[in-house]
Amino acid sequence: MFGTTLLGVLAAVAVMQSALPESLRWLLALTLLVFALWRAWRESRRRHWLLHWPGLDRSAIQLIDGREIPITLCAVQLRGPLAGVSLNDGSRRITHVLWWPDTLDAASRRALRLMAQSLARIPASPGL
Repeated sequence: MFGTTLLGVLAAVAVMQSALPESLRWLLALTLLVFALWRAWRESRRRHWLLHWPGLDRSAIQLIDGREIPITLCAVQLRGPLAGVSLNDGSRRITHVLWWPDTLDAASRRALRLMAQSLARIPASPGL
């Protein structure tokens, strides 16, 4: 939350230092600040959850507030230092999760790499 707000403040400062017309600079800076505060508030209200992937297939369990929700892993993507997972909970909605390099320890990053290799060998079902 702090990072989002800090990025918004820095973006507003950068806009104020730009060569845009003064009225546009103030409007854009204020818009960036409001958007950053809204995003920080929205992220702070997001529920925390855990992903449990017990086997070498596409089925997994999402734990939210003690409830277990069966989900299907659609894809695991590793792009440089970033790691991402796409999940389908059966409600015709796909959730995308992205981890920065500093949010996962070495064991979790290795587990994601192995998961990506395993899922690459399993064909996706036509419903995904």
